[in-house]
Amino acid sequence: MMLTYGRFHFDDQGIKKGSRDDYLVRWDDVTSVLTFVMGSRNGKYYRTDISTRTEQSISLSCRKAFFTFSKLPGYGKVLEFIAKKAPEPFVSEKTKYVAKWGQQIGSTKKLQMTTGSQILDVEDLKFRGNLHLVQFHFWKAKKAFRKILAMNPNDGDALEGIALADIDSGESLSQIIPQLEHLVALSPYHVGYLRRLTMLMLDTDDSQGENYASRLINLNPGEISGRLSLAFYNFRKGLFSESETILRATETAANDSRVKGYVREQISYIEKYETDSEFRKEENVKATKRTPWTILKYIVVALIILFFLFRMAQRIFKF
Repeated sequence: MMLTYGRFHFDDQGIKKGSRDDYLVRWDDVTSVLTFVMGSRNGKYYRTDISTRTEQSISLSCRKAFFTFSKLPGYGKVLEFIAKKAPEPFVSEKTKYVAKWGQQIGSTKKLQMTTGSQILDVEDLKFRGNLHLVQFHFWKAKKAFRKILAMNPNDGDALEGIALADIDSGESLSQIIPQLEHLVALSPYHVGYLRRLTMLMLDTDDSQGENYASRLINLNPGEISGRLSLAFYNFRKGLFSESETILRATETAANDSRVKGYVREQISYIEKYETDSEFRKEENVKATKRTPWTILKYIVVALIILFFLFRMAQRIFKF
């Protein structure tokens, strides 16, 4: 089977670009498939980044054209294909969500959307809410989910839908994390809720994320993303031996040889980071350069320089 999206061609072996015969990316080398909601002057759009162990990466984007998401079904179909070919633990939940719901746009009679005068059942409301959400109609999506909560305040799908709408619309993590914690409190054995919460808390310094990752692993011993998250929490705290122990257990638990290979690479990285001071210094410099605060400092300096240049021009040309 082969699919085409933009300049890229996808088949059972990997991804090619244009008319090239060689593969730009092979599925065996993929280490992450991450889908983001991006913002621009023309509105929000989807971007999927595919990274590999060879450090080769590609990005796929899906933008609205003339206020319609005509490319979204094709984009969703390609993401579904990628999710089946890449190692499952490396495919983000957002990628799977867009793959599922993006293909629904224009493909079913339900797309015609039932009129407001009709009484909708819970499943119709969920379908409507997810279709609105995948198209960035956040207010409409939350309206549909809230109608469900009016009938059942503990409906997990509706509560999760509102949290996802808040994530994609850019609400703060301080607002979103309590929503997901409420979901986990309602369904303490739901692996999906725990996985989403654990991954989201990687972006915070909240140590509670470690507890959720541990619960996730206890519920699902074969859970790879939870194990990787827990290893990262320990690495970030400087607990290198603990992180290595978790990764070795992850390698044992993994069924996919590609996952095993990736985990071995992470173990080697930690060992080098721990023992090689020069390497550690280089990596810390790279991390510092990536921080928002550093970027902000460069922007501030640039603005100051521009201000002084403007003042000089005022004096010279007297305007």
